[in-house]
Amino acid sequence: MPLTDFAKKTAQFYAPRFEVEIEGKTLKLEKIITQISVTEKVDEGASFSFTVFDEYDLRKEEFKWLESDLFQVENKVTISMGYESDLETMIEGKITSVEPNFFSGEVPTITISGHDLSFDYLKRSSPAEPFRNKTYSEIAEEIAGKANLQSEIHKTDIRVTEIKKQNNENYFQFLKRLAEEIEFVFFVYKKKMYFVREYE
Repeated sequence: MPLTDFAKKTAQFYAPRFEVEIEGKTLKLEKIITQISVTEKVDEGASFSFTVFDEYDLRKEEFKWLESDLFQVENKVTISMGYESDLETMIEGKITSVEPNFFSGEVPTITISGHDLSFDYLKRSSPAEPFRNKTYSEIAEEIAGKANLQSEIHKTDIRVTEIKKQNNENYFQFLKRLAEEIEFVFFVYKKKMYFVREYE
């Protein structure tokens, strides 16, 4: 049986597809999204970007998507990718920028970009915070839990009376500092945080 015929009988198993959910609402955007990507780098977290065709409503005198409440900075986004009904969540993030593009003679577009929620928790500014009567590994476990990250953390034995995350530090910088003090390695990759002894 030719592969194309087999694909029809199996719901076109090899046809890739994606799904975008914003603020809990799944959107039917396949026909208007011109580009979509999810990328991830060590110590930079995951990010996403997608571009949609916009359209001008003459009756309302406004753009359909540019004026939409869905495409607003800070809105939560989930992007899933896969084949037919077999989709895997690639990122749960938030919108950080909405950029309209207008070119003469072309359909206007909007590019929506954002970052992973968990990594954003580690990187965003936060007030000073003391950690009392804890080991460094317990501190790392606590922060990983608050960031909703999976973790691989090697146990440390020395318990400190108090250590403080400074006001000018984010959690990522704080954990990096703790790791360097005890010759550990700290990094984040694929929604997992590592606070481990240096490998030989």
